Amino acid sequence: MPFADVVYSPHSYDSEAESGMGFDSRAATRCFANARDLAEEAEALAGLWIGEYGAWPTRRASSSMTAEYDAFGALAAGTTYWAYDRGGGYSLLDDEGAEREPLVSTLVRPWPERVAGDPLSYAFDAATSTFTLSYRADPAISAPTETVLSRVYPSGYAVQCDGCEIEEAGPILRVTSPPSGIRRS
Repeated sequence: MPFADVVYSPHSYDSEAESGMGFDSRAATRCFANARDLAEEAEALAGLWIGEYGAWPTRRASSSMTAEYDAFGALAAGTTYWAYDRGGGYSLLDDEGAEREPLVSTLVRPWPERVAGDPLSYAFDAATSTFTLSYRADPAISAPTETVLSRVYPSGYAVQCDGCEIEEAGPILRVTSPPSGIRRS
């Protein structure tokens, strides 16, 4: 590409799941590994951002949306769900404006909003409510790493980050000093 700082932004819809044929979680992982490879080949990658994904709000959607989140996180990709509005299709709200379950509960997870360095991966284990963020801290960045905790931890949470310093700001967890072994100059 003739310019730098490009964000590669494909959409993600599983045609087999959409047609009722079932969902293969390995397909999402392969799809995004391929997307990451394509983006890196451009040699101007500023990030991988899945610009749109979604599912019909059924019980079966939970498995496909979990696999999508897992695949996005393994690649440290940003994402946007389609659509938070009322009505049919992939909407997260019904006609009266109530959230559609179990889809919303599947999608509401912590995510890294700002990373003071190079994000490597993130993951959420719904069974244990454990969120993990891996990144290569950049000592030249003085801004904190911020993770949006959403409404996943209404009773509080514990943080383990190898000697880092944290600050809580409502639904945001800030890592204000990087983990041990990273020195600021």
